Amino acid sequence: NHYSRLATGIQVVFESAIVPKWKDGVITFNNVFVSRRPGSGKARVTKGSPAAAEAAATAAHQEHPMTDEEDDGNYTQFDLAIQQVNVTVSFAKWFNAKGILKDVEMKGVRGVVDRTHVQQPTEYIDPRSWRRLHNPGDFELDSFKLEDLYLTIYQPDDFRPFTVSVYSCDLPRLRQQWLFYDLMGANTMSGSIDNSLFTIHPRQIHSQRSVSDTDSDNAAWKKQSRLRIDGLAIDHLNRGVEGPFSWIHEGSVDIVAGWGF
Repeated sequence: NHYSRLATGIQVVFESAIVPKWKDGVITFNNVFVSRRPGSGKARVTKGSPAAAEAAATAAHQEHPMTDEEDDGNYTQFDLAIQQVNVTVSFAKWFNAKGILKDVEMKGVRGVVDRTHVQQPTEYIDPRSWRRLHNPGDFELDSFKLEDLYLTIYQPDDFRPFTVSVYSCDLPRLRQQWLFYDLMGANTMSGSIDNSLFTIHPRQIHSQRSVSDTDSDNAAWKKQSRLRIDGLAIDHLNRGVEGPFSWIHEGSVDIVAGWGF
């Protein structure tokens, strides 16, 4: 329920922290463990051994009853180990209720994302009601960079586990309220989904004139991006779908999609 998602905290444990560029407000955290599991309680950041933190999170998850009224586990759970996190702090942003972080860089992310406990509502809910409203303190990063991510994804309804990799990612901004929108506006992003390569990049124009000069429908877009996925397994698209499309049990599809900002 809604209360459970708000009450569940994210636990962050880091092994060490150094300040290589204090003049620039940069702090480096090494060997960081991030977890969100039932029984975690309130969010907190502590210093300690990531291995011990991972063992404690696993034990708490196994012992926690899923029938607990305070935390039913109906949300995306995860355990992530991050080799290095570089953050740039900005007290000006903090004073303006935009979070204290200005820039974030992550390297070497490994872990599991578990959605097997997510339950779909039995009655229809307008998707627009799930839009996130801005709350004071929501992060609004000026830049976000990510290298070398490899995750195993577990989906509900006994869907087979699959892996997601991000080789490199460069975002000009990342806001908590507009998370997916900003991901789609990446300067560059490359990786794989279930062993299918994907890229997100600005749309390339082969002539000196932009599309907005020749197409009135695109005149309002300041930026255009493109997503390409090669050889995506068909079951990612037609699982749970009724009709002729669901009759296809094996195969792959190539996807090319574009959008404007």
